[in-house]
Formats: sequence, C-alpha cells, structure tokens
Amino acid sequence: MKSLAHDEDAVWAAITEPSRRLLIELLSIHGSLSASRLALNVPFSRQAVAKHLEVLEKSGIVHHWKQGKEVLFALQEDRLLEVSKVMRETSSRWEQRLQRLKTVTESI
Repeated sequence: MKSLAHDEDAVWAAITEPSRRLLIELLSIHGSLSASRLALNVPFSRQAVAKHLEVLEKSGIVHHWKQGKEVLFALQEDRLLEVSKVMRETSSRWEQRLQRLKTVTESI
C-alpha cells in the first residue's frame, strides 16, 4: 500500500479532475467495471477513460485485475479511507484559519 505522505500531490491531482471524480463515483456505485463499461456511462471516450484510470491507479485510488478476457477496475477502499482522512484534516485546518481571519477582520 502506498503511503499518502509520499504521493499526496498525485492523489490531489487525481481527485481534483471532475472526470476522474465521476469515474470514482461510478465505481463506488457499481463495485467493479471494465473501462468499456465505464465509457458507456460518461461523456468522454473509452481512451479518455483509460487515461483517467491510469492516473487513478498510479495514485492508489483504483486497482485492476484480469477476469477472463476483461480487465476490471475497482476502488481501493483502504486508500480512499486514507484520502478521506487527509481531506478532513485539511478541511479542519482551513476552517481554523478562516475562523482566525474572521476574528481578526471583525476586530478591526
């Protein structure tokens, strides 16, 4: 399992792209799908799906395996929990900063 500390930038780059978030959502709903099946549910090409899946896989969010003639993709749940934790921590830090900024601006 990859450590988020080593490739946090790759994770953020992967999840900030709306098309990749759509693929993540589809995989979360359906469990596992081939790139071709994913392409049927998105407004972009099968080739674009494959490129997005490659980015998601490099970041550790998605993994693949061969089942018969198909290559299936699914979410790495442990990795998503790790990413979710980092997002919550980041959100909390920003909330604290914004609260301090609000306090300072209100006192002026």
